[in-house]
Amino acid sequence: MAIDPTHFEITRPSIAYCKRTKRNPLQEPNRKTTIATGTRSLRIVDAIIHKDCHRHGLDDIPELMGEWVKGKTVAADKEFDAEVRFHQAVIKAGGKGVVPLRKKCKEIWRTKGSRRKQLRRKWPGRSYHRRPMAETLNSMLKRGMSARLRGRTVWQQARHFYAKCLTHNLLMRCQQ
Repeated sequence: MAIDPTHFEITRPSIAYCKRTKRNPLQEPNRKTTIATGTRSLRIVDAIIHKDCHRHGLDDIPELMGEWVKGKTVAADKEFDAEVRFHQAVIKAGGKGVVPLRKKCKEIWRTKGSRRKQLRRKWPGRSYHRRPMAETLNSMLKRGMSARLRGRTVWQQARHFYAKCLTHNLLMRCQQ
């Protein structure tokens, strides 16, 4: 399994609509999504969308940790390198987290966190190198079904995003 955050553009509403609802059309942000991917099947296991585009990926971890984590290795990029907020949450859910350390030049005894020290001593490269499949899935989702989310409100955009995820999973299922 791999976790990767990405952004989706939102369609720009008309000027008349923005004036009527008192919105500034130039300040409409993108929508931040975090997608949990099965690296072997290229299917979306779990996905979250948020209105705030500046939200950190670690903020989504408590929502993402579900039944799918049990017995799995969860790979993520350096953004998720946090002992308590990522590694402990994954271990509590029954899995193992694999994240590269942000600072590799430190000595092992200076590294904080037992799981991070474990990763420093014996790096599971084979498990981690499946993570680019999450980037591939994000690219497939954006190229195949557009990088834009339609809808005026956030919940309509979320509904459109989840429909894209469901469609992607159905397409992956049909190709097998």
